[in-house]
Amino acid sequence: MMNIVIWILAAIIGLYIFFIVIPSFISVPFIFSPKVGRELKKENFKGSYYDDWLDLLFEDLDYLQALKGEEVRISSADGVELFGNYYDNASDKLIIMFHGFGVTPALNYALPARLFNEAGWNMLLVDQRGHGRSGDRTYMGAKEKLDVPVWVDWAKKRGAEKIVIYGSSMGGATVLMASDLFKGGEAVRAIVSDSAYNSINEQFREEMKKRHQPTLMLPYVRMAAKIFYGINLREDAAKALKKAEIPVIFMHGERDRKVPCTNLPELFEACASEKYKISCEEADHICTLATGAPKTGRQLLEILDRLI
Repeated sequence: MMNIVIWILAAIIGLYIFFIVIPSFISVPFIFSPKVGRELKKENFKGSYYDDWLDLLFEDLDYLQALKGEEVRISSADGVELFGNYYDNASDKLIIMFHGFGVTPALNYALPARLFNEAGWNMLLVDQRGHGRSGDRTYMGAKEKLDVPVWVDWAKKRGAEKIVIYGSSMGGATVLMASDLFKGGEAVRAIVSDSAYNSINEQFREEMKKRHQPTLMLPYVRMAAKIFYGINLREDAAKALKKAEIPVIFMHGERDRKVPCTNLPELFEACASEKYKISCEEADHICTLATGAPKTGRQLLEILDRLI
């Protein structure tokens, strides 16, 4: 009888390892692999959260691609080659933008870039790690947060004195995780976060639920990420925000299907610095500026004008 119990337990453990532990470890290199976004054709985004404003999105993409920018190349603190595009409008104000996970960078930048370019700001649009022309893998903000001050240093060397850092989705999480790296009263005057998640771990949990994957895999995904890449998936933006000294503007659509809007009150509550909230009842993921246009864009620019 005892032998039967032992065999049953061994079989259960074996199945658990085969179906939960091993797939978790195998999946991690693919999750964090370099990303190639969808080709920028309107038909490729039918049915996505961009669906209601595809015409506006592609109009603004055409606008962005027609601008004359300067290619920028820098090295991160750990030696990764990073790229961006700089647009000089002879302004004393600069916005540095960070995009989301798995996208062609221009897709996230089109609408806010038009808003800020038409307002006369200088712009630096970054290709995050593992995206576009930049090297390495993507780490959902865990390593990218340390790239933010490197880009800020580049901007200061170019003479920028009034800097705003802006992030969408994963880019929003990135800039919020970096919020404690800047002191009040210095060149970085404000942070803007659009549709950010608080915790990498919880965003993984959310994605697993949507894909009907067992969340039992999550501890092993965390373990593999730590072993393979030295990153902590329990990294969260709220921890940094509790030490933030510069103002933060939070934007989030209340109908966000990608990053639940429940992240917004968590982040807003954690923020120790001056803070503002721009939400749009009808907006989906990173759609606040589009769905609420032109009101939300004006609101954002008015707040920033007061802050800088």
